[in-house]
Amino acid sequence: MKWMPSAPSTGAGPNGEYTAGLRPDHVDVASPASALIPLYLQPRFLGIPSFIVLAFAAGWVGARRRRGSEEGESADRISPKAAKRLLAQMQVQARVGNAVAFFDSARTALQSSLAARWQLPPEEVTTAEVEARLGAQDEIRQLFALGDESKYSGRELNATDFARWLRIVRRHLMNEKSA
Repeated sequence: MKWMPSAPSTGAGPNGEYTAGLRPDHVDVASPASALIPLYLQPRFLGIPSFIVLAFAAGWVGARRRRGSEEGESADRISPKAAKRLLAQMQVQARVGNAVAFFDSARTALQSSLAARWQLPPEEVTTAEVEARLGAQDEIRQLFALGDESKYSGRELNATDFARWLRIVRRHLMNEKSA
């Protein structure tokens, strides 16, 4: 059996329109739009997207300022409570004679204090950074170097040395608190 295309119907629809095949593309003349410009680009609606963008930008700036002020207040300097705790740890380590733990506590206290002053993360306050900013002869740089030396060489300190370094750290932390 051979396939034969069926002939298009020539019948008219209920309104007398031609119903066979696809309708041709044509512009609907009864459309309420006077132009093909999207609503958000039409002049009477341009204020809405502008307002949304400005509101978003103002909210973002406000959030950044609020977060910045909260961080600035907490990172200005080491808290008095934390300074007292670190100094107490250092005194205990000095009594015991543990130079490594003593210098670790001193380094932690000074790193926090210097990091707040220099606006760096505490872990970036290293011996090299202290030497670059304060000089090679500074007491703090010497304390950092002695801490490294005691950690790796096992060097022990006497009571006089512990008292001297404790006094230096206390003086530095007290100067930070009054500043």
